[in-house]
Amino acid sequence: MPTAINLVCTRCPDDSHAALQRWYNDHAQLLMISNQLQGAELFRFKETTANINYFCLYQFNALSDFAAFDAGQVMEQVRDLSNTAPGRSSIEIVRRTQYERVLRRRWAAEPAGAAVQASLLTMEVDQRAHAVRWLNDAIYQLHSQQPLALAQVYIADQGNSAEFFVLIQSAGPAALKADWLSMQSPFEARPSIEVAWQSQAISIAQWLR
Repeated sequence: MPTAINLVCTRCPDDSHAALQRWYNDHAQLLMISNQLQGAELFRFKETTANINYFCLYQFNALSDFAAFDAGQVMEQVRDLSNTAPGRSSIEIVRRTQYERVLRRRWAAEPAGAAVQASLLTMEVDQRAHAVRWLNDAIYQLHSQQPLALAQVYIADQGNSAEFFVLIQSAGPAALKADWLSMQSPFEARPSIEVAWQSQAISIAQWLR
């Protein structure tokens, strides 16, 4: 099962969203030729967050597989094809970061049309283990208030700090609460967290093995 992702955040500078989505349809499928890439999923924010309209999760079995993929022949060829493809001018890459998954919880089948919330958090790197324990309980409390289908937490070390990318899917269409990040836990003190961004999103497309 894939445990690493390449998170690519993009914006649509000319508001040609149909062109952007069609470009992604071509680009991601070309990348699926690589044996290292296990799948991809494109999301669109319901509201622009941190100058970002979309994010795409490229899934790998390990970060070492991503490194081989990123330096491989398929990626080199696809870059050339995609950079000259129709719709490329409708895409501006804002960030590209690799993460390892540290938490995955599933409660129910993932229903079509379920609400999705994405959060990017930063904290001191030495708080990593404490933060995962606190996040696990905070997500549990959120689930007790609003039934969830799936929750995933990924981490990337950034020198003296750590980034957490949290993706939560509800068991229904209602928007997920944003204040769960302020919850207290009897198991672990809430770490010092900075929220880079948090927003509701919808899944646009998936590319699967």
